[in-house]
Amino acid sequence: MPNNKIPQAFKAISIGTELAFSVLVGGFLGYFIGGAFGEAWAALGLSMGILLGFIYGIYDLIKRFW
Repeated sequence: MPNNKIPQAFKAISIGTELAFSVLVGGFLGYFIGGAFGEAWAALGLSMGILLGFIYGIYDLIKRFW
C-alpha cells in the first residue's frame, strides 16, 4: 500500500469504528433504561437506543468530516 493511502485507510477505519461504537452504546443504554421500566419496555428501549445512537453517529461524522 503506498504511503499516501495509509492515512485514508485509518480515516475509513475510524469512521466505521465510531459509527459502530455509537450504535452499540446507544443500544446498551437504551436496553438498560427501558429495562428499568420493566421487561416489556426493554425491547423498545433497545430499539430507541440503537436509533438514537445511529443518529448521533451520523451527526458526529457530518460535523467532523464535512
